[in-house]
Amino acid sequence: MSKTETMEIKHRYTGAVLFSARVDVSLSDGLKIGAAVKLAIKADANLADANLAGANLAGANLADANLAGANLAGANLARAYLARAYLTDANLAGANLAGANLADANLARAYLARAYLTDANLADAYLAGAYLAGANGLLDCGSPYSWRVVIVAHTDGIRIIAGCRWMTFKEATARWKKRGEERALMLPLLAYVKAAAKIKGWKL
Repeated sequence: MSKTETMEIKHRYTGAVLFSARVDVSLSDGLKIGAAVKLAIKADANLADANLAGANLAGANLADANLAGANLAGANLARAYLARAYLTDANLAGANLAGANLADANLARAYLARAYLTDANLADAYLAGAYLAGANGLLDCGSPYSWRVVIVAHTDGIRIIAGCRWMTFKEATARWKKRGEERALMLPLLAYVKAAAKIKGWKL
C-alpha cells in the first residue's frame, strides 16, 4: 500500500485552508495538487480564489467547477473538461489549455497571458474583459462591433469566436458575405485573419 500525505488547498490571498485530502507521496507536486483538486470537485468544494499554481490537471473533468479568482498560473489543463466552469478573474498565465473543452465557461476578466490554447474548444465561452495578450494559439481581433472576435488555432483549421458564435473560417466567410454592408468590417477582418494565419502557420 502506497504512503500518503495531507495535501492542503489554500486561499491564494488569506492562506486559509479550503480543502485537504490524502494523496500519494510519490506523486510530483503538480500531480499532488491535481489529485487534491479532483477530490475537492467530487466533494463539491468551493475552490474560488484557491492557489492551484502548477497543478497538473491534464484530462481532468472540471465541468461546472467554481474556480473564480483561482491562481492556476502554469497549470497543466491540457484536454481538461472545463465546460461551464466558472473562471472569472482566474489567473491562467502560462497555463496549458491545449485541447481543453471550455465550452460555456465563464472567463470574464481571466488573465490568460502566455497561456497555450491550440485546439481548445471555446464555443459560447464568455470572454468579456479577459486578458489575452501573448496567449499562444490565439489571436484577439478586438471588437469591431459590440462583440469580441477571437481566433483559435486548431489542427484541422482555425475557429472564430464572434460574440456567441463559434465558426470555421469557411462558415464565417459565408455568413458575413450574406450580411453585406450591415457587417462591412468583417470581410476585411477575415482577410487580415487569413494573412495572420499564414504567417503563424495555422491551417485555415
